[in-house]
Order: sequence, then structure tokens, then C-alpha cells
Amino acid sequence: MNITFTFIIATTRNLQKCMIYCWKQFHSWCHKNALFCTILVWVFLAIAAYTILNWIWGNHGLSSGWSLRQDNSTQLERIKTSLTIIGGIGAIGYLVIKFRERSALERSEADEKLVRAVQQLGDTSPQVRIAGVYALADVADTYKGPYHQRVVDILCGYLRTDRILKNANGETCYATNKDGTLDYDRPISPDGPVESAVLSIIASHLRSPQTTPKKDKKKTSSGPWSNYKIDLHSATITEKVDFTGCHFKQLDLRKATLFDEVVFSKSRFIGYASFDDSSFKQEVYFDRTYFKFLSSFQGAKFEKDVYFSYTKFILISYFNEVTFAGDAEFYRTTFCSTCDFTGSTFTKNADFKNAEFNHPYFRKCVFRKSADFTPIEIKAYENTWVLDADGLMLDGNLEPTFFETKFNIKLYNTGEIIFPEYRKTSASHSCPSKSNGLPEGAVWVDFENPN
Repeated sequence: MNITFTFIIATTRNLQKCMIYCWKQFHSWCHKNALFCTILVWVFLAIAAYTILNWIWGNHGLSSGWSLRQDNSTQLERIKTSLTIIGGIGAIGYLVIKFRERSALERSEADEKLVRAVQQLGDTSPQVRIAGVYALADVADTYKGPYHQRVVDILCGYLRTDRILKNANGETCYATNKDGTLDYDRPISPDGPVESAVLSIIASHLRSPQTTPKKDKKKTSSGPWSNYKIDLHSATITEKVDFTGCHFKQLDLRKATLFDEVVFSKSRFIGYASFDDSSFKQEVYFDRTYFKFLSSFQGAKFEKDVYFSYTKFILISYFNEVTFAGDAEFYRTTFCSTCDFTGSTFTKNADFKNAEFNHPYFRKCVFRKSADFTPIEIKAYENTWVLDADGLMLDGNLEPTFFETKFNIKLYNTGEIIFPEYRKTSASHSCPSKSNGLPEGAVWVDFENPN
């Protein structure tokens, strides 16, 4: 009994494997002979349509259209109809063949242009490389489809290559100041014009200018490349990056080094945006920018002023361990979800005036200069810090936002450190005012004499 049962199971499994194998072979054959299968399907459909129509219009059942027991006139009409159907099938087959030939010719033409453009991009002459950049963009604009992502990947890959001038020892060459000292914020790159062309092409394809009839001003919307990932991780860029009004599905700028001004003003990030461990040597503009998904700036270094004014973060935003060497402006910035600044350093002025918070964390931060947290009205959320018109509140179940945060004692009673007044959140939970004027858990520190 057991042997029989085992035999049945083994046979069933073998039959299943055989059916799967046959199906794979059939599918592979259909894929290789797609044109023949298409024509065969059309023939089958034509025969079926002819049979059904004759069944509906005739009186001899389903096979009436194929019966020869009819008078000569009826048979002649059947023959004419059949020849017409066959001619139509032939015409359809011819059109399908021509369409396939045209598609294959276009693909071959596109691939050839793509190869030539890539070869130009690898030329020693900057003029030829610039021509290659525009040739790549032309391929994407003309043939579209899969060529969009290919061209985007090629251009981003080019920006990720090492194009900085090196000396005989392999060390980076830097421009010199007027006094003859090296300017480490200006590495020498002979590829600047090509780099600018690539950035300009990418930016122009990430937005589509439209004219608003009322104010006759240009309004930007998504461009043809907005649905593709822009991967610039570990890139070294010496030219200005101007992505004003661009729409990104996903941007990867991790560990990148940008030596010139960076502008993301009025841009929209629909997907994940990562700036982790990036270094920004000049001013950075994120004003009036919209982050719909997660955004991360963990470990980033802003060596000059950075602007996030009127910017909106819908989901979690990470600013952990960020270095703000210049002014950090978050005026009227809206954080709809958690914003985490844990461990960040604000070397100069930190402006959070009229910012809207939900779960703000400033634990273990360092504020060396002024800090303005003047509140704006915001709804209260459970277990969160809330900035509203009356002041700063803390639900008793949450750790203080400014726990172990350091402020410059030189600014004590100067009016440059601004917090809203504390008030009781309930009868059982309170946030009493501290004599040092700081939020609970924060401390004054003499940064000049830390001991």
C-alpha cells in the first residue's frame, strides 16, 4: 500500500516537472518565433469570426460557412468572402512584418548612436566629450523607452568618475590664493565644461517649464527623466549644481563632494532622497523644497550657509551628526513627521523661527552661536514636543528634546538664545521653568574654556 502511494506521488511529481518543462520549452519557442505566433493567432481569429458569422447568418449550423452543398451563387460568394479574409490576413501579416522590421531598424540605429556617443564621451578633447553629452541626450529624446534610463545611468556614471587633476605623485592639484597658498576648496579639474554640460542636461530633463496664463510666470513640473533614479553617490563635482524646480523620483548623493554652489530651490522629491556623509563646500539652497518621502542628511557637512526656509518634510527627516559650519536657516520649515537632529553641531546661527515641528529631537546637539526657536501654532500630537502660540509643551511620556544639548554661555541673557516659555501640559505632568533659562536637560557651556 505504501509502495503504491509512493509510486503515485512520484509519478505525479514527474508529470508535473514534465509539464513545467514542456511549458517552458513552448514559451521559449513562442518567444523566438513571436512573428509566426502573431500571424497564427490572427488566422485563428479570422477563421473563428468567419465561422461564427456564417452560423449567425446561415441556416445550416456552425459549419454552414464551410459546407459545399449549396448552389453555385452561394458557393461563389463563400469563395469571394474566403479570399477576402485570406487577403486581409496576408495584409495584417505584412504590416506586422514591416512593423517588426522598422522596430528592429530603429533599435539598431539607436544602439549605434548610443555607442558613438559613449565613444565621444571618452575622447580626450573636451569639445568632443560635450558633443557626446548632447548626442546621448538626443538618443534618449528620440527613441525614449529603455534609452531614458540607459542615458541617465551613463551620464551619472560619468560624473562619478575621478576627473580631478593629479600630480606625478597622484595627489590632488588645487588652485592657489592671491597669497600663493593652496585653496583646498578649489581642486583643479580640466573637465569643468563637460561637467557643466552633463549637469545642465540632467537638470533640463528633470523639469518641464510651463507658462501660467494668469501671472505669465514659469512654473515647473516633472520632466521626462523625473521617474528615473539619479545616482551620484561618491561623485566629486567642481561646477555649480543648479537643480532649481527639478522633480526627483529618487536621488542618491551619498558621500559626494560638491565644491561649488548647490541649488535645489523649489524642487520636489517624490521618493527617497539621501545626502548622507556628503560634503558641501559652498552655499546650499533647499528653500521652498518639497520632500514627500524619507530624506536623510546624516553625517553631512555644510561648510557654508545652508537654507531650508519654507521647506516641507512630509515623512521622517534625518539630520543626525550633521555639521553646520555656516548659518543654518530653517525659517518657517514644516516637519510633518519626526525630524532628528541628534548629535548635530551648529557652529553659527541656527534659525528655527516659526518652524512647525512634530517629534523634533535636538538631543546632544551643540549650538555655538544664536538659536531662535520662536514658535508658530501647531497641532498637539500624543507623546511629542509641541510648539504653539502659547509656548513649548512636553508630554510627560517623552524624553526631553534638548537632553544633553549644549548652548554657548557667552550668549546668556543676550537675547540670542530664544525659546518659548514653558507651561503645564496637564495636572499631573508639568514642564517647570528652569533657572538657567534652557529646556530641561540642556546646559550652558563655555566653548572657549570647556574645562
